[in-house]
Amino acid sequence: WFTYFTKSGGYDKVWYENACVAPAHLRLMMSFGKQSVLKQLLTEGEAYVMTLFPVISFAQQGVFSTISRLASIVMRVGFKNIEDSYYLLFAQMLKRGLPREQQNSDSLETCKETLGNLLRFMTFFGIIITVYGLSYSRIALLLYGGRKLADSEATFLLQMYCPYIYVCGINGVTEAFFFAIMSQVEVERHNLRLLGFSLLFLALSLCLSYIFGTVGFIFANIANMIIRISFSIKYITEFYDTIDMVYRMIPNIPEIMLITVCGSTALLSKFVLEVIADSVLGYICHIIIGCLSITLVLQYTWMAEDTSFKLFIKSILPSRIRDKLE
Repeated sequence: WFTYFTKSGGYDKVWYENACVAPAHLRLMMSFGKQSVLKQLLTEGEAYVMTLFPVISFAQQGVFSTISRLASIVMRVGFKNIEDSYYLLFAQMLKRGLPREQQNSDSLETCKETLGNLLRFMTFFGIIITVYGLSYSRIALLLYGGRKLADSEATFLLQMYCPYIYVCGINGVTEAFFFAIMSQVEVERHNLRLLGFSLLFLALSLCLSYIFGTVGFIFANIANMIIRISFSIKYITEFYDTIDMVYRMIPNIPEIMLITVCGSTALLSKFVLEVIADSVLGYICHIIIGCLSITLVLQYTWMAEDTSFKLFIKSILPSRIRDKLE
């Protein structure tokens, strides 16, 4: 067990066998521990609401649970690794709790450029997921769970889950930077905010599920993420005294127009080939049209982006794909 004692001179330490933990590090560890509990409440809050209040039926709970776990694969497999990796990068390059003026200028500029590129990548990824999720959610569920699942409200839930994946990606990046540089006092202050976010999220989940049904839980999650993103971005812009990183999140007008046209084409394909011509051939043609349109979007985006973003993309891709791009 830990034995806590005070040496002469007021220097406190915590000893565990041969290990020594400074009090400041221990307090920071406890703050992050409390934060983990609050974030768990934010993550699983809708499950508590479903259990305690009869807002939806057991059948609807099963469908929601299926869609939630299917959609969370993207966040667990993709987002989690990126967030952890760049949290470590930011924590190593910047000193926790120090203002911008006392940080290394080269590290500041590198982290600023990396954060901007990371936000831009998450924006493009989220937009593509959202746009094409509207057109291909039903096919995904048809392959995953059969026609009975695809013809239920699960398709609409998965379509609404796509923008939630988008805001989760942005929130994960902004909070990775936020948590990497804030001091122990700021961590404690943010824990109070998370407590408020948790209560607001539970209230939104309860109210919106009564109004909209199962999809109300997704709306509550999206609202919660947007609020958390706004606080993180506020902190980041105050730290750097600039909003350049926010501008990096906004795609160029030609890119927006191309994504809109390709997304509309996919929706039209869904209506004609999937709904009217409900056949295997129709589904295959719909998938081919989606693959061609998304290839066009990715190719144009790669050609239109600046060198900094291209280098960033190459750095996060597997070496095999990176060699082909070069």
